[in-house]
Amino acid sequence: MKVDLLLRGQADAFSRSPHQFIADLATAKGGLGRFRLYHRQAVAIADADLARQVLIRQVELFQRGRHFRTFGLFLGDGLLSTDGDLWRPARQWLDAGFRREPLALTFPTIQAVIEAELVSWQKHCQEGNGVLDLMPALKRLTARLILRTLFSLSWHDTQIAAFCELIDESMQDTLNLIRYPLAAPAWWPGSLAGRVRRSGQTLSRLLASALEQGDALQVNGGLLPLLRQGRPGSRCPLTAGRWLDELKTLAVAAFETSATTLAWTLDLLARHPQECRAVQREIDETIGSNAPCLSDLSRLRKCEQVLLESMRMWPAVHNVVREARAATMLGEHAIAQGTLAFVSIYGLHRHPDLWECPNDFLPERFADRSLPRPGYFPFAIGPHACLGKPLALLQMQTFLIMFCQRFHFSSLDHTPQQAVAQVTLRPYQSPHLILRERA
Repeated sequence: MKVDLLLRGQADAFSRSPHQFIADLATAKGGLGRFRLYHRQAVAIADADLARQVLIRQVELFQRGRHFRTFGLFLGDGLLSTDGDLWRPARQWLDAGFRREPLALTFPTIQAVIEAELVSWQKHCQEGNGVLDLMPALKRLTARLILRTLFSLSWHDTQIAAFCELIDESMQDTLNLIRYPLAAPAWWPGSLAGRVRRSGQTLSRLLASALEQGDALQVNGGLLPLLRQGRPGSRCPLTAGRWLDELKTLAVAAFETSATTLAWTLDLLARHPQECRAVQREIDETIGSNAPCLSDLSRLRKCEQVLLESMRMWPAVHNVVREARAATMLGEHAIAQGTLAFVSIYGLHRHPDLWECPNDFLPERFADRSLPRPGYFPFAIGPHACLGKPLALLQMQTFLIMFCQRFHFSSLDHTPQQAVAQVTLRPYQSPHLILRERA
């Protein structure tokens, strides 16, 4: 036991529950706790000011390390797996496509995809016993939203299923590589790293048609032409290969986070019928059975609060990891060069000093938009904050409104929901809902 602890440090405890281990250690140690992963020194952080130091004020010192480079085996040199001079021009260029005006053009497409998917769920429930297995259904929905919204691709069910399976398996393999750094390299026959790289090549082939079609996609409401235009008067810094890597990154990141967040949100509403009724009452009184307009989203405050509270309780990205490129100080804590810094978003979102009743589902805590929330980072913060945040919120709010318009729903699960930290913080078991059409 002592030899194993000497060799592995706290790697086993961390691997069993990465979100809980980091949150508990940091909270118990007053905001920053030290531990070791194999030969690497690491710190767990659940202090809002220290988190800002890592992710904003000392961002040049705390950069992405091996954890993120490993994603490059699957995604190539996209925003998720790069940093510094390779990352910066791509981020600046793509940022122009995720502003309010371009995203407004995608709203009719978002509505159409959601409506079609909800009709299929309705038929499924009519033909069966009304039970919906939520995670697979939401993965199909988010895959269709991504492919239509970004690339104007309308794939049939078999292609969607293959796309979902490829991402699920590849991201799990990538996570295993991150957790077990002594795995064989990609060139080694039969290695896990080699399998991840081949999966990335498969995804490249699946999405290559979107890149080849280029500006012709604009007529169908896809974002790709707008992303290619970038900032007016500037020259695109991305080669054809980098474009494909960025498309893969955008598709995978949106698929992982949105499906998980929506699963948590619907499961929470199903387990809290009073909150669910409040959401539906607000929708009925504000827009009735009419399809929501873009301007309705800001008026439906209860829907917004529920989504924000869901992301507080179960943030899809539970830890943000950085590596210290030089020795520095975090507050009163000396940090050696090479130290891994784990910023616990889950720990900050559940910290008793920042939130009243942090383990309770209380959407009304977000009723006042003007209140500062220093420890709320569902999309991370700083230069590497989620590029797709505006699109994700637009899609998730629209879905929540349209779903609650169409269905009464309750939970089939009677045990407390548990989380498992994979690439995102997912429900340990896919929630099952009982759906009934609303009159």
